[in-house]
Parts: sequence; C-alpha cells; structure tokens
Amino acid sequence: MTTTITTTTTTTTTTTTTTTTTTTTTTTTTTTPTTTTTTTTTTTTTTTTTTTTTTTTTTTTTTTTSTTTTYTTIRSSSSSSTSSSKLLFNLYLNQRYIRLFQV
Repeated sequence: MTTTITTTTTTTTTTTTTTTTTTTTTTTTTTTPTTTTTTTTTTTTTTTTTTTTTTTTTTTTTTTTSTTTTYTTIRSSSSSSTSSSKLLFNLYLNQRYIRLFQV
C-alpha cells in the first residue's frame, strides 16, 4: 500500500515603495514707477513674490508569490501469505482423516 501526502506552502510578499518629489518655484516681480516734477521726485517700489509648490507622489507595489510543494510517499507492505510447509502439513492431516473413515 502506498500513501502520498502532498503539502503545498504559498508565501506572498508585498513590497510598497513610495517616492515623493517636491518642486518649489519662486517668482519675484519688482516694479518701480518714478514720477518727477520740477521740484519733487516721488519713487514707488512694489515687490510681488509668488511661490508655487508642486508635490508628486509615486507609489509602486510589488507582489512576489512563492509556492513550495512537498511530496511524501509512505510505502507499507503487509504479508498475508501462508507458508507452503503449513499448507502441506494441513493437506497431509486431511488425507489421514479421510483414510481413517474409509476403513
């Protein structure tokens, strides 16, 4: 008799990588209007600063699956045969028993 046992093991590994990129842009604008009259000079300065920030996030997920299969085979033998000497001895006794009643 042969018995086969199969064991399967599955391992799943998930790796997540997140990358964040931030870009900052600054723009400065300066305006200086000048007004001149004969006796008075007026100067006005205006400064405007604009900052723009852009953030980009990238997520990468990697899944790895590993399967391991193990086979185990068990063999067992059982002997159910009767020895020939025992069979011959039984046959001999049966013949003597029959002869005994034939007389």
